[in-house]
Amino acid sequence: LLAIDFVKTTGTSGTCNNSEKTISLSLMFPDNTLVGTLTHEARHAGQPTLDYAEDSLKKQIMMSRAKEADAQSIACMTLFELKQKGDEAPYKKFSKIDAHIVKPFEKSIEEGRNSKLAAFNGWYDSKAITNAYDNYQIQVLQSLEDNKDFNKFTFDGNITGKEIADSICVDKGGKSYFTDDSKTIEKGKFSSVSQETMDFYKFYMSKRAKKHCLEPDKSINEIPVRQSKQKNACYDKDEALRNKIMNFKVSR
Repeated sequence: LLAIDFVKTTGTSGTCNNSEKTISLSLMFPDNTLVGTLTHEARHAGQPTLDYAEDSLKKQIMMSRAKEADAQSIACMTLFELKQKGDEAPYKKFSKIDAHIVKPFEKSIEEGRNSKLAAFNGWYDSKAITNAYDNYQIQVLQSLEDNKDFNKFTFDGNITGKEIADSICVDKGGKSYFTDDSKTIEKGKFSSVSQETMDFYKFYMSKRAKKHCLEPDKSINEIPVRQSKQKNACYDKDEALRNKIMNFKVSR
């Protein structure tokens, strides 16, 4: 069973702590926002967990993003159902923030298509979210380096698109609502990173290999790189930039 508590944080409207079986909602956000947050975090409570020290980078990318896309898809569906029952405010609030999810969701309903899948796919169409998860992945690597027991960091746990669809995109009765070809989760917008992020991955693994004699994560070669308008970071030549990034600390 999960307990729900309230905190006075401003950074996020809510979190789910599976180990402590607690959902925390922020008192600093309006109720119309927290209705969607509660649904989102409750969905996380039933999802499989990630082991960032063991799972490959590609698995981390696919899993962490799919979990968020699924949680937002379910939140969208739940708030839409509330709207149909007369409580429109939470869905209206959600629509303003997550139009990239709501628009394909509503269009799929009009056309009689899979609305949960449309909302799930729509999550990946936000450039801001994609960039944020690139940055999050870098922070995860930095936090792992703070731990001295590097031998635990194998980065060898892999997963297929079908396994993600079957374990995360779960509908009533345990059936997956991901009716597209599940292999699409392994490529394109579902697993791509910016060139800057890929440069960091390679630099990080190179440093890890030199400093700790550990093999690099082979899944790097399977991660797609998306086009970026920003100038690529040159980690091999810019020592100051390398040091700045590698010394970055993640607040916990």
